[in-house]
Amino acid sequence: MLVSSCSTQQTIVTNLPNYNVEQQGRSQRPTVLLFQDPGCGLNDSISKYLNKTGYNVLRITKQTESLEVQNSDHKERRGYEGVELYNELAKKYNIKALASTGLDIHSSIPWFVNTPVQTLFFYNYYPGSLQDYILSSMGKNEDVFPMYIEEYPAVELFELLSKYPSPSGKISTYPIRYVHSIWQEDPKSYLGMNEREVRFFRIY
Repeated sequence: MLVSSCSTQQTIVTNLPNYNVEQQGRSQRPTVLLFQDPGCGLNDSISKYLNKTGYNVLRITKQTESLEVQNSDHKERRGYEGVELYNELAKKYNIKALASTGLDIHSSIPWFVNTPVQTLFFYNYYPGSLQDYILSSMGKNEDVFPMYIEEYPAVELFELLSKYPSPSGKISTYPIRYVHSIWQEDPKSYLGMNEREVRFFRIY
């Protein structure tokens, strides 16, 4: 693992080249791993807030431009990759919290709860499952993801995600195959009788 310079903003190279890891803060502080939805316009504000509360923030974003990544992206795969990143970064940083934004929440909660980390932050677009949120948006005749640059009418999105096998393509920066793997699940169901400090923040 390589770290560039000794400034408070650094680029970290890990064994997973499809992930960008940017440090924001000072490595002596307790660290939070922030898995980011690239389409979330509040990522910068969330990272700054976590800095102000005393955390060194490692901002983690998966790159999905290559066809290989798009064809293999799945909730479970992201879970394996998340554990690998955590284990690698924990050798250098004092990881005290885990966080995620937007659609990354669905792939992060299942493996977050299998780490020794006791503080979890989730910045979610909607309560419950994406499927329920789409159905609610259909009833209101609303776009599903107003935070994204592209428009996603609820009816079209429901029809797209109902197809099996899932087609190729993307929803914002996420391969459709990934979104198809998470859209019927309520991420909170993985928390069970959780005794950690878990905080959900509804954004947008």
